[in-house]
Amino acid sequence: MNGYPKDRGRAEARRIKGPAGIFHLAVSAVTDPAGAAARLLASGSGYSGPLALYLTSSAAYALFLRTKPAGFPAELAEASAEFSGRSGPWLFAVHAASGLALTAAASAMLPAFASLMTSKRRLALSILSAFAACGALAAAAILFRNSPAASLALLLALTAASWRPAAAAGPRAAAFFRFALAVSAAELICLPAAFLAAGLRSEELFITAALLSAVWTLYLTAAAARSLFGGTAVRAALALLLSAAAAGLSLYALKNIGVLPPEIFRFAMFM
Repeated sequence: MNGYPKDRGRAEARRIKGPAGIFHLAVSAVTDPAGAAARLLASGSGYSGPLALYLTSSAAYALFLRTKPAGFPAELAEASAEFSGRSGPWLFAVHAASGLALTAAASAMLPAFASLMTSKRRLALSILSAFAACGALAAAAILFRNSPAASLALLLALTAASWRPAAAAGPRAAAFFRFALAVSAAELICLPAAFLAAGLRSEELFITAALLSAVWTLYLTAAAARSLFGGTAVRAALALLLSAAAAGLSLYALKNIGVLPPEIFRFAMFM
């Protein structure tokens, strides 16, 4: 698949192990996302390298939240005030765990949305179908927000709907999950600009760095998704956005059920 012979894929997978392999994976994820996805699809690639990059990014982001000036940036001052007094370990643990849950849920739901977006129907019809499905989920989640039993039923229905496409995708879905962790390297590259913006109290620099990180990460993950699941760049990006929205709705349902504390849910949405 993707032009990678089996023996070359296994050789590339072995290179992910160790500090040098993790560095190679980070460079590959931000410069050649399709190639990185193919290497992560190879047997033996494992999770250690992607997890190392993800946890490093989580630690760096927790450090930023802990050290930035209070009330910076102004647009997020009200939302961040709730977490301003939290310790670094708490910020790291909650950021790492909630981000990992969101990434896993989005990766599990991506095959379902990708199959909708890569069908032989016209792009407009594919977009309409995918948005209608996500919109129905959002409406049901809001409608049943005060009913734990209905929220649980919604979560089970969402799991059932995404289970078959995720199981059919098999190794490709797992490879995308690993790539979604490894692409944290792009956030690590952009974080120094956020630290500088906080030091200078420059709202413009912070917003620019945040937008650059978000757009760059979306581009890289869309390229990886396209290489693994097919379709055009537009369809891949839309499938990614919809799967991320569905993952957020899953956390919302867990909060309504009482499994996820409201504070943790708010932090997950804040970050």
